[in-house]
Amino acid sequence: MKRIMCDEVMAARLFEYCEELLELEKIMNQCSFEENDDLAFMTLCFLSKQFEHLSAIQRLFPHTDIQLIARTMVEGLIQLIWCHTYPENARKWRSFAWISDWRLMNYKESCGDPVSDDERIELENVLEEVGHLFRKNRFKEGTDPYHNNWRCGVSLKSVANELGGTELYSILYSDYSDWQHWGVASIGAQIERRSSAVHYSQSVAKGQLCSSLSVAFLCTFQMIEIASDYFELGLASELDALKKEYVNANKESMRA
Repeated sequence: MKRIMCDEVMAARLFEYCEELLELEKIMNQCSFEENDDLAFMTLCFLSKQFEHLSAIQRLFPHTDIQLIARTMVEGLIQLIWCHTYPENARKWRSFAWISDWRLMNYKESCGDPVSDDERIELENVLEEVGHLFRKNRFKEGTDPYHNNWRCGVSLKSVANELGGTELYSILYSDYSDWQHWGVASIGAQIERRSSAVHYSQSVAKGQLCSSLSVAFLCTFQMIEIASDYFELGLASELDALKKEYVNANKESMRA
């Protein structure tokens, strides 16, 4: 794996594969869905954001901070797979917008900003229908009764483990998270000592760059697979061919 991550030829190939995926965005933009199809809505939202992340990684490469983008791409993929495994969760994801609106309304009122009766009534009516999805089991009267996010306390790690992605979370996501949260392990690997001075060395982290590119490709690829299957786009053979190219390139890099 380390040899793949450090191989410049592999990086160039990954760039080409990522560009091929970005070409498929045009097809995805043509997808249509019924307004009450929460899973379709969520899939297109997540895929659109994933394309943006992939494009950003290409523009930023070879900057070390592409790890931050790769991290959020993993997070998005895990959550989307979870919702395709349990489609009822897509309704929760989409409906949580009303909780956010309710909190914003309360914040505006606390700041003295007026809230129209129509706005309040609409929110109250919707929360009568969906509020129970996010309500905490125990809360003090007069306090916010809802969970902080749409997963209602279920951690991303738990979701990954449930889906069989323990290794993906514990190895890749955790490493990227250490970089995200200023961990001593990731920062320490970048430090060079010169006499009495301490220098931050960009070159030390180059071994992680191809890893981030690979994660970006795979996360976007799998989201496209999910969308292609759900919307019956007929991309299976095209995606299968690209996947075989990617796998063969990895094998060649390992043998080099």
